[in-house]
Amino acid sequence: MHEPIELAIETADGIVDCRLEPVENNGIIIWSATILYPHNINGRLQSRVYEHNLNLNPQTGLYYFADEASVHPKVLLLGKQLSDAICIA
Repeated sequence: MHEPIELAIETADGIVDCRLEPVENNGIIIWSATILYPHNINGRLQSRVYEHNLNLNPQTGLYYFADEASVHPKVLLLGKQLSDAICIA
């Protein structure tokens, strides 16, 4: 079984903390992503929490957000870095 992955991604909004955890779904490993995205509220930096699943595209070997329509556009931009982190692990 794969181990959880923790990573920090630098964005224009600040550092995004991510935790990727493998989850078995009918014999297939998907990755559950918990993403803490920085958000400035009245001069105070807080994090918004996003949780999404990443599935493997067997043709490309890359991971993608399972329901891209529900993913915040800023989080969607992190997809390549998250996929790369999973593929390297």
